[in-house]
Amino acid sequence: SRSPPLVLTITSRFKTPAAPPVKTKLTDINPFTLDLTWDPGFHYDCNFISWEVQFLSLNDTNSSAVAFQTGTVAGIQERIFGHSKNPDGEFSDDWSSPIENCDTDFDRYFGWCRIEPLISNSWISVRIRELCDNPVLHSPYVVLHKWKVEAPCKQADKVDLVAAGDNGNELSLQFWGSTVGDCNEAVPQMDTIPLGGRFWQTTPGSCVLNAHAPYEPHDLLEGVCTSTLLDPDTLYFSQLRLSCPAAEFMNG
Repeated sequence: SRSPPLVLTITSRFKTPAAPPVKTKLTDINPFTLDLTWDPGFHYDCNFISWEVQFLSLNDTNSSAVAFQTGTVAGIQERIFGHSKNPDGEFSDDWSSPIENCDTDFDRYFGWCRIEPLISNSWISVRIRELCDNPVLHSPYVVLHKWKVEAPCKQADKVDLVAAGDNGNELSLQFWGSTVGDCNEAVPQMDTIPLGGRFWQTTPGSCVLNAHAPYEPHDLLEGVCTSTLLDPDTLYFSQLRLSCPAAEFMNG
């Protein structure tokens, strides 16, 4: 006679999601740019599709400008919540759409992407995860936080000599294209040096400007500045920049 058959019941294990990325890091490149770097975690049962990176900035009312790489630094003002150039902007605490520049679907081990243009002088959160062909196996998010530094004043795009004063001791320069960055009390600073001189000197004078402090972030500042008390019949070299009284590192 035969013995009864041996019946074995085997239960397959649950598939294991991808581990979260490791060695994640945000690095400041400039006030408007962050570099995100990472190494992949172990994939387990995940078949890699791409990396998903999103960002959140509470006072950015148009995160798609970063997500879809359609924004410019010149257009930052229109995204700042509460700015006069963004009167209809709505406060949002939602994560952005995935940043197209960061999906890196061509290589699981290419752990780098650039996020820009971000709003300077703001709190930025970034999260990243690995996407798999089975959504159940997506890795958990890793969330990082970074305070974007203040933007310094931007130097003028163009500076021209207007005229020397009739009495021979004045010199006027006109400038265009400067922005105040995040310095709301920026002031033009005009320096001169005579031919053969050793040191640049900030000379007394005055400016006629297109706007007055306090400024809003990234306001355009243009005008004419005049240095006085110069020596007559002397050849001078002049330079002009925006200076930030509150923080020297924000000078143009």
